[in-house]
Amino acid sequence: MTIGDAPASGSLTISNDGNAPAAVSIFEIEKGYVPLKIHADQNRKSAPGGAPPELTALGATEGKMGGAPVSAFPNADVDLILDDGSADNAVGIGGNWEFIFLNRFTPSPGSYPFTLKEIQVYFDSGTNVQVGDDMLLVVYENTSGNADPAVGANFRASFPVTVQAVASWNTYTLPAGVFLTGPGDVLIGVVALETSGSSYFPAAIDTDASQERSWVGWWSMTPPPDPPSLPPDGTWMLIDDAGFAGNWLIRGAGVTGGEDVVWLSVNPVDAAISGGGSQTFTVTFDPSSLSQPGDYKAELSIQHDTPYAYPNLPVTLHLQSPAGWGAFKGKVTGMERCDVNPAPLKDATVNIYAAGGALVATTTTGADGGYSWSLPAGEYDIEVIAVGFVGQKINHLTVTGGGTRTVDFNLRLDDPASLEKSLVADRTAQQMLKIYNYGAGAATFDLLETPSVTGAPLRLTPKTPSYGRQPELDLPGSDQSKTAPRTARHPGASPNLPLDVLISEGFEGAAFPPGGWTQVINNTNETWGRDDYDPHSGNYYANVLYDFDQDEWLLTPELALASGTLSVWSYGSVLWCRDTYDNCDLNVWLVVGEVGGGDDIFVANLDEDWTGTWAWSQSVLDLAPFLPGVPVRIGFQYLGNDGAEAAIDDIVLDGVEGLDVPWLSEDPLSGTIPADSNLNITVTFNSAGLALGDYRAMLLVRSPQNPTVNVPVLMHVVNKFVFYLPMAGKVP
Repeated sequence: MTIGDAPASGSLTISNDGNAPAAVSIFEIEKGYVPLKIHADQNRKSAPGGAPPELTALGATEGKMGGAPVSAFPNADVDLILDDGSADNAVGIGGNWEFIFLNRFTPSPGSYPFTLKEIQVYFDSGTNVQVGDDMLLVVYENTSGNADPAVGANFRASFPVTVQAVASWNTYTLPAGVFLTGPGDVLIGVVALETSGSSYFPAAIDTDASQERSWVGWWSMTPPPDPPSLPPDGTWMLIDDAGFAGNWLIRGAGVTGGEDVVWLSVNPVDAAISGGGSQTFTVTFDPSSLSQPGDYKAELSIQHDTPYAYPNLPVTLHLQSPAGWGAFKGKVTGMERCDVNPAPLKDATVNIYAAGGALVATTTTGADGGYSWSLPAGEYDIEVIAVGFVGQKINHLTVTGGGTRTVDFNLRLDDPASLEKSLVADRTAQQMLKIYNYGAGAATFDLLETPSVTGAPLRLTPKTPSYGRQPELDLPGSDQSKTAPRTARHPGASPNLPLDVLISEGFEGAAFPPGGWTQVINNTNETWGRDDYDPHSGNYYANVLYDFDQDEWLLTPELALASGTLSVWSYGSVLWCRDTYDNCDLNVWLVVGEVGGGDDIFVANLDEDWTGTWAWSQSVLDLAPFLPGVPVRIGFQYLGNDGAEAAIDDIVLDGVEGLDVPWLSEDPLSGTIPADSNLNITVTFNSAGLALGDYRAMLLVRSPQNPTVNVPVLMHVVNKFVFYLPMAGKVP
């Protein structure tokens, strides 16, 4: 058929060759608009060597309540649930294999047929599952009645997804749904595709009252077969048999019946066919709602009350462009800062306008950034819009009948570097700050204000090592060692943590520097590192061994401190660093921006608090007098030249973040931005009571899922606005 054609009909005849009457119903199943694609063969390899996978559990928790998932179908006709909403444990197989965890649901026979529209999965925190991890949702149907869901299972659909959030239900809407005819079992599973090599526990489980319907397995090949076959050829078992009786936190929601396919209709949809008789159904193809050429696919599911099974009937509408039509096609790429590294932009909006300005069509780009659109020959304007990028429009583009014109777009990053407003005294004005979330999961955020430096904070002059060895100062019996003794020590008690802890770091994590911390390394032989032979508490601490010409920095994440008290335990040699020689210092700084530049603020010399050589000693520092009113990092500087080892451990910062800027306000101050979305923040400037001049501040956009973004803000308070108008008058 051709776009614009009138509806056309054909006949479908169903015969009843039996003696008894048969009741027949026909359901439509949308299978989408599928362009021709060529898939390369996927390389497969044997599962990795080493120890075979083994089911392990993270460890029992206190039954954290997952709550009810947010559903697009709160009043679904069919709810598929085994769990009680509590995540009591989490299960994995070691992090080297992909594996499937699956629930077996048995809806009542009267629920069929229905369309599965949504799958909900709970991923817990503390399991090494990260936002963005790859998962594969799989759906099977089994009408065999076998208690082992793999026996007689028929694969129905799979959906590649990513983890949207942890310690939360993840809700996945299935675009076309999965039509299930039953009666029997519906199998919904998750294939965990991440193979991090470390402990990984993606399968959250409710262990309160097992329904004995949750299964687990893995294959002998990686990646798993496509589609994932049941049973897996490696291992397949009821999770109860592995010693973890319970129910996976996997749910489903469905609506009764099939889906309406807009270009397809069947009349009648129900019929009673007598024994030996037949019924003719009229199948109508109507392209009036379709605007693009291509193949539109559907299936007809014929439901009946006979003991026989028949496959769905595929239906395809081949739609062609009318004579005199052409097409636009192209690719949309987005560039990073400084207009470099172009990459395809998925889901960019492409608007096509007629020469007079009327919107003709809207489409979106695919994963490769590509788009195409067929339309009558003529002149058009094309506009491309993508979240986080500066839109682009190209005018006066002509396409000819039967021709295809390629129009590509390179979009620049929309990176508002600052907010700026000019106001006369005693006025208010607003600007909009747009925050983007490009991730696959929801992101929370909050805003903090920090003013510019308005006064000189207390500044001290750091003690500078004299770097000298004077033999006459060597005292009999003095400890002249340069590193702490490598003897086992009893760790000190863990510190009592204050209530408002902004930093609590004992260097117990595997990564060094810890997450968000940074280093400045000037001596590649000996600099800050993690060690385990002499911790103050726990198993690890941070230290620097001695060498020549050392200026080594270990820095915390950046903080907008309104006040703060820093507690840090440290040790070193009082002989080499303080009392006899002065060949090394352990300093604490507030670092503004990068290390150096004259704006960093010296706070204290930790070796002044040492009670003896290699004796852990606590320093408690009030940072309030030193705070400059802008974001800072706390810097631990080891400055030495043929000095001695120094170490720190159990660093605790108790403080308050957020520095109020009285002339600035924001709404909202915090919130959640859905995946691949954005939110407008109203920023209000208020010049009431302010003298003429420039006022500067910084807005910090903080998110646990992303690095902090600093947005400079500038307000000019001016005497008056001057407008220059042209003069008009008579010529004598």
